[in-house]
Amino acid sequence: MAPETNIGSATPISIGGGNQDEVLGRKVRNDAVAYVRALASAHGRNPDLAEQMVRKATNVTAAEAKRNGLVDIIASSDQDLVEKLDGFRVKGPKHQVLETTGARIEHRDVPFKYEILELIVNPTTAYLLFTLALFGIGFELFHPGAILPGVIGGVSLILALFGFAQLPLNLASATA
Repeated sequence: MAPETNIGSATPISIGGGNQDEVLGRKVRNDAVAYVRALASAHGRNPDLAEQMVRKATNVTAAEAKRNGLVDIIASSDQDLVEKLDGFRVKGPKHQVLETTGARIEHRDVPFKYEILELIVNPTTAYLLFTLALFGIGFELFHPGAILPGVIGGVSLILALFGFAQLPLNLASATA
């Protein structure tokens, strides 16, 4: 955990707004408490503090979280974390000892072509490209020989169809 951060406020809330049924709210909270307690216990953490974070929306600083056994390490940078993790014993079902001596930290940016693809498959962008395609092709149909609106419309249509093809759709959501 970073030094100037905090952890907590894990109380489940209704995403739809409005008042949640009292029984349903209690069931959701109890389920979240049971889950967080089991997770904390399995990893050697403080289950009581984890439960307070769900039931009472408790928040604690990084120092308090470490003192109360909710986190193991407070590190101010990536390199500091790698150094502190050397020889660290991971608790829980996937227990092991970490060996990070000589480990390098590599930062990788997303290549430009993937940034462009991410932009094209964005539903808003795909819809705007489709709209531009309709205007461009429509203008070309009513004013033959203008060429540029038709070319822009055609390219926009191809990009929009590519973007639409990547969207996760299913028949059940389309007919609901």
